[in-house]
Amino acid sequence: MPKISLISISYLLNSFLSTALMFIYFFLGQTNKAAELALISSFILVLLQIFSSNKRNLILVTKNKELINKTLIFRIIFVIPISIIFFLYLNISNLFSVTNFILFFLFSSLWINEIFIAESELKKNYNFSYYFILLMVLLFFSIILDELLFGKFFIYIIISFIIFLFSKQIKNIFTNIQILKYLNIKNFKNSLYDNILSSTFFSSFSFLLSVFVWRFFLIKFLSEEVAIYFFLVFAIASFPSTFLNNFLGMTIIKEKKLIFKKLYFALTVTTIVMIFLLRYLINISIPIFDIFALNYEIYKLLIYSLVGTIIMFPAMFIRLNIIFISVKNSNLIFYLDVLYGILISLVVPTIGYFYLNYLNTAYLICSIISFIFYYTIYYFMIKK
Repeated sequence: MPKISLISISYLLNSFLSTALMFIYFFLGQTNKAAELALISSFILVLLQIFSSNKRNLILVTKNKELINKTLIFRIIFVIPISIIFFLYLNISNLFSVTNFILFFLFSSLWINEIFIAESELKKNYNFSYYFILLMVLLFFSIILDELLFGKFFIYIIISFIIFLFSKQIKNIFTNIQILKYLNIKNFKNSLYDNILSSTFFSSFSFLLSVFVWRFFLIKFLSEEVAIYFFLVFAIASFPSTFLNNFLGMTIIKEKKLIFKKLYFALTVTTIVMIFLLRYLINISIPIFDIFALNYEIYKLLIYSLVGTIIMFPAMFIRLNIIFISVKNSNLIFYLDVLYGILISLVVPTIGYFYLNYLNTAYLICSIISFIFYYTIYYFMIKK
């Protein structure tokens, strides 16, 4: 397997576990569990990701080993206060359960694991990726098997996964002397400053703010039963650009930009085929569509969102190019991300209040704004 593909699969599995679980339960007919998991996991990921500060991309761009060590220590220690915040949230919202609390530690372990994957990519040491991919395959298989046959071992499966993953992480930490030297108050304070008071922190926060605003207003304008379909469709439509922006992009830029053209061509062809296929199947009675409760409104939502996929993908690639080419001015890009986050956040509320029937165009409009926004920055910062 090509090494870039191996690393990409690792990032994919590491970051989209919550989305994958949401789809698994949805297809197994557990729509309530899928919706609850989506809400709980989204809150956990916001708590974690607002403190991620785009560190993975910065590590790959700068190849800064010291930044790897600082980020690892920060994430390991900061799991404690974040878990307290999450615990309080569960109690206030009357959502506390052992399962929900265990989910926090599941996603926390993956949050820390992201840096180990980035480190293995820089060192071109792919043994950890092989181990992690195997572990994730076993996790998915166990969850599906449990849901189909038993339905009572989910907590034990998650705990076992965390133990096996952390056992590998702990081994990596204590075999790395450079990481151990950062285990002191002074370095933790510096790491705290680098993460929370950095421009990348505000960049991460702005992206996540738009996700929460969209979900909040979709439920407000529609209902949880209808909004879950918007969540699923937007997850499908945004997947390529999200994966490119957060994980695959820097790897492609560092290697060969021609890979992007091939990927974009494949994405465009695949998307167009999907659009024509949906157009053909909309009037055909197929059992699988009963799962989606597919009707003409959801069909339009899918079509508009898939067109948005084709536009959003190059928009995120332009953003990554700006960061990669203008490393010295990357802080400016991260601050501009805040403006971008505000603009995107306003899309769903604006459409909902004034043009409710056109909420299905939200992702398409978002993608157009994204392309114009980042291409304008690229034109004035790079081309001129």
